[in-house]
Amino acid sequence: MKRSEKIKVGVVGVGYLGSIHARIYSRMPDVTLVGVVDVDPAAAKRVAGEVNCEVFESVQALSDRVDAVSIVVPTSLHREVSEPFLKAKIPVLLEKPVAHTIEDAEVITSLAREQDTLLQIGHLERFNAGVIRLAQELTSPRFIEVHRLGTFTARATDVDVVTDLMIHDIDIVLSLVPSELQYVSAVGARAVTEHVDIANARLEFEVEPMLRESPSDGDARAARTESLINERVAVFEQVGVYIRFTNRNRVRSEFLASRYRKVTVRLRERLLHWLPELSTASPVLIEALDQAISFEAWDRLRNDQRLSRRRAQAAVHLAVDSLLKRLEG
Repeated sequence: MKRSEKIKVGVVGVGYLGSIHARIYSRMPDVTLVGVVDVDPAAAKRVAGEVNCEVFESVQALSDRVDAVSIVVPTSLHREVSEPFLKAKIPVLLEKPVAHTIEDAEVITSLAREQDTLLQIGHLERFNAGVIRLAQELTSPRFIEVHRLGTFTARATDVDVVTDLMIHDIDIVLSLVPSELQYVSAVGARAVTEHVDIANARLEFEVEPMLRESPSDGDARAARTESLINERVAVFEQVGVYIRFTNRNRVRSEFLASRYRKVTVRLRERLLHWLPELSTASPVLIEALDQAISFEAWDRLRNDQRLSRRRAQAAVHLAVDSLLKRLEG
């Protein structure tokens, strides 16, 4: 596919959430919504009429015509529906959770890695403006409490409330806390369905400090350096999937490219905000620091070397501390 072409996208499953996917795709300037598939022909025809696309009778027929696909079917069908697309190297946006069993989830994620194909899970709460701002403000959270309450709906009754709703909050907390998960305790009860409808969970994290060189715990520059790195890591973890996608040259989205350029400029400005002493440093040192905490460096640690977030941050700290020592020389 040429970079100038629009992305041809399809949607499998056009119930409540799937119809939203279809409507959003139909409004995106870089996307052509090719068609939809659903086990309910009437629903597929209705949604296709609303967004002006084709109705396909099968997943196979749709896969022959698209560059990417949204899969919005019951969780128990995620593996069955996603496998044909991943085997064909077609990028998949899969509604959360990944699957209803660990076995199916591992098969889906392993297949995506084997095929070197983009698989994104619909944890859209990470891109909530409030969550993004929270990630920018928090550095070392000590306690987070989350409540998610709502009236019962018949949607997604094939899974429990943890995998349908609480999973959003768990994902948010994991993205905000720069430490490894150490212990989980949980209780739940059935109220309406045959699955757990009410749940409470407690997540505990490791609390040991990052391994890094610094003169003392009270050192002002060390604290500012940590804030700088935490801020960048929060951004990288949020937008990483999109950057990796465009870097693979599968598509060229001017919208994503322009947003990335703005983010890059903003992060460079924040470098001098956190470390104003760099204003008198050599351009070479500033560039070296910027590269040490760039997305490319972070991506190599997280995806190429498969480091945990905590260990990757520790490695970044060591690199940055080493470069900052040149200011003292």
